[in-house]
Amino acid sequence: MNLLPFALIIFLIFGCTPKRPATNFPSVYAEAETPAVDAQADADAADDPAIWYNSLKPEESIIIGTVKKFGLEVYDLKGNRLHRYQLGNPNNVDVRYNFPLANGQTVDIVACTDRSTNQILVFKINPVDKSLTLISGGRLKSKAVEVYGICLYHNIKNKQFYAYVNSKEGLIEQFQLLPFGADQITGTITRTFRVKSQPEGMVADDALGFIYLGEEDHGVWKFSAYDTLATPLLQLIANSNQENPNITYDIEGLAIYETSETSGYLVVSSQGNNSYAVFDRQGNNAYISSFQIGHAAIDGTYDTDGIEICSKNLGGPFSNGIFIAQDGANTDSSGKAEAQNFKLVSWRNIAHVLQFKT
Repeated sequence: MNLLPFALIIFLIFGCTPKRPATNFPSVYAEAETPAVDAQADADAADDPAIWYNSLKPEESIIIGTVKKFGLEVYDLKGNRLHRYQLGNPNNVDVRYNFPLANGQTVDIVACTDRSTNQILVFKINPVDKSLTLISGGRLKSKAVEVYGICLYHNIKNKQFYAYVNSKEGLIEQFQLLPFGADQITGTITRTFRVKSQPEGMVADDALGFIYLGEEDHGVWKFSAYDTLATPLLQLIANSNQENPNITYDIEGLAIYETSETSGYLVVSSQGNNSYAVFDRQGNNAYISSFQIGHAAIDGTYDTDGIEICSKNLGGPFSNGIFIAQDGANTDSSGKAEAQNFKLVSWRNIAHVLQFKT
């Protein structure tokens, strides 16, 4: 019997259809989505989002997303594209507030890794028109083979700003960010250490003084940001690996939702089963539950890389905060495959399906 025609039919039916989330987790649905990035439908393109909170006009807060092999894109909370910046090959991105420049000004900053130049790029955020201005030049060079993940951290004890950068070979670099000239930023590597395999997602908990680091095929590590040892004491979070049946590798994006200054949730992208695992922010970070972004008027997510959360009241559907996830298999309203994008989800809906208080 010739099985080739039968195999071809199976491929045509199933192989060309983007996979959808599994159904064993509670589903939430996107309120909005960003445009498909400028890439082929099957390209590894969009990667990681960050959120800048506009304290004067929260509903005018913005999302900054990385587009591999292009640069950064800026979106509003309805998903509309506001700006595009062609700059290289960025991977991950993060935001911090009130960085003090030498000229006496304080600026909100967004930083990303650039794999084409193997450095950190830092931009100031212009609140009026939501544009970005590069203020780092080429002064934040990594010694890694290829920079990958990044998170920013503001140490509330010594008032200093830091960037943690990782690479595919497991190297972690800690940069201290410093003023340069009147209105620029530079930095110096203050510590390097390693994990055994490839990391990517990282997030800093400024208030509690912890850094979380996702090692893709191992789990989530936690260490004290106040630890000054050459190699910090890394603690593997229980149930953040495949010993937990609700998690399937790779571990990708990490983000924190704050219910108070010291309480809340750590959320982890479990890429292998298209879900998001939720851990307690406090203590030993006990595993709580998982959810998925399901398919409705806006398609669900599949194969998510980066995620981000803002816990503040952004108005409208995001009055209890927003969760943003990269979609690795974006489709249009007819189900046709498009280039990747980012999905915007109300935290209120996540709290409802997981029976959290809001």
